Amino acid sequence: MTHYQKEDLLHRKIEDRCFVVNQKKGTLIDLNKVSFFLWKQLVKPLKNTSLIKILIKEYDVERKQAIKDVNSFLKKAIKSGIIKKIK
Repeated sequence: MTHYQKEDLLHRKIEDRCFVVNQKKGTLIDLNKVSFFLWKQLVKPLKNTSLIKILIKEYDVERKQAIKDVNSFLKKAIKSGIIKKIK
């Protein structure tokens, strides 16, 4: 599955917190450091496997943990409307 950022979203990093604003929905999404990192990668369409590899490289985590983190992020990000899914 391939995903990418929805257009017209604003983002800000304030101290250790990262926020994405969906103006159309009127929502503010508070992302942790890893989720914000993953979201920024989706400026271009990427497959789940690519996100997993990028996460492993950046944070030196085990593959099993990276898969869990990416899947959790994608589920929440789709639900909150900050990314789109391409089949």
